[in-house]
Amino acid sequence: SVGANGNFINNTSENFLNTTNEIFGTTPSIETRDQLTDSESKQNEVSANIEYRIPLKEKLFIDLGYRFANRRERSDRRVFDFDAGTNAYDDFNQSLSSDLKVNFQTHSPTIGINYETEKLYLGVTTGLLFSELENEEFIQNTSVRSTFSDVSVNSYMRYRIKQGMSVYFNYNTRTQAPSAQQLQPVANVSNPLNITVGNPNLNREFAHDFYANFNNYDFKSKSGFFIWLNGGFTNDKIVPLSVTDENRIRTTTFTNVDGVYRVSGGGSLSKKIKRDSTSLRFRVGLYGNANKEQNFSNGVKFSTKRNTITPSARMTYNYKELLEIEPRYSLSFNTIRYSLDNLSNETFQSHNVGFKTTTFWPKKIVFGNDLRYTYRTNVAPGFERGALFWNMSLGLKILKDKGTIKLTAYDLLNQNINTRRSVTADFIQDSQSTVLQRYFMLGFTYKLSKVGGDKNRFEMH
Repeated sequence: SVGANGNFINNTSENFLNTTNEIFGTTPSIETRDQLTDSESKQNEVSANIEYRIPLKEKLFIDLGYRFANRRERSDRRVFDFDAGTNAYDDFNQSLSSDLKVNFQTHSPTIGINYETEKLYLGVTTGLLFSELENEEFIQNTSVRSTFSDVSVNSYMRYRIKQGMSVYFNYNTRTQAPSAQQLQPVANVSNPLNITVGNPNLNREFAHDFYANFNNYDFKSKSGFFIWLNGGFTNDKIVPLSVTDENRIRTTTFTNVDGVYRVSGGGSLSKKIKRDSTSLRFRVGLYGNANKEQNFSNGVKFSTKRNTITPSARMTYNYKELLEIEPRYSLSFNTIRYSLDNLSNETFQSHNVGFKTTTFWPKKIVFGNDLRYTYRTNVAPGFERGALFWNMSLGLKILKDKGTIKLTAYDLLNQNINTRRSVTADFIQDSQSTVLQRYFMLGFTYKLSKVGGDKNRFEMH
């Protein structure tokens, strides 16, 4: 097999900057900028691969392969100061201008083994990954070249124990080169209070990822359970490094760090009980994640650990296809731990309670109500911790039940305050934004069946 892929992007822009930065204190100063920035960026990516399969036995194969990939970037940023004498932007500012070329190419010879049976599908491919990162700055006359040698792995396994029961696992590695903006060694002062400058000595990122699950589900009875685990860690992760000076001007560059990981997993159990024309289905689940990030606070390296555990439960009761009741509840426990003493550790919870009812009587009439209550602990004073949402809908089936006219009322109680908590590497933010509250919507849905009486359908709204 032979394959090739290409991606080509070209962007041009003109930006005018007119700012006055006034600094007070013991050494006051005023800095005025009136500039034109003429930018052009190009990104060309091409890749090609070839693979040859050798059968050893009926279901056992050896795969020999080779992959080549090349990414070329060109970032040309020309800055011109306004010249009052000529009344034009024609005074070339060499110190803020940059013309950077980035070339990242990889070569990867691989060898793999594949075993395929009715129950087992197993594949392991490994190889050497040779990568070269080269960047050259023409205006500032600098160049950096780095080479890397890594072992690449791409493996997967799927085993079907019986109908509806299977186990799956995969593990792979991947590499990511820094972008031209992260490498560009010339300061970007489009925001005079937040200056960004790249680091031409950055390494590429190298990540390890894995995923596993076990599934035991009976589609006929709609009962069973599912367990999964996902995670990975990254070497030479590219992160921003910011320093704020005595004038509150922040300068941000980029660097590589290790010790970054993420792990998440969970499981769910579903059970359906049917008696005559009534049915009861319940589902309980548990989800959790843990991750560790490495960042910098005013030039000081620190780590952030975030953990979340979320149990949930849901039940659906259906009575003679006339009434459906669905209560649900989930609780989220969140903890954040910082390695810096001046950052406070946090623990908070989020509660979500729901109650949904749907009636299918009288005939061709569908009447629905959806109540949701959310409550968040430890939000800052002045923010509403809890809110009750009530959505109501009334639908009429027409055109032999293929069409539905539906009127929906959203947020009947007018309590949508949109309070949220955002957790970042070095701060926790509570916010409440203006959103659309109580409103109504009229819609029409029609189900189109495929030619030939196929039961597969799609809906048009």
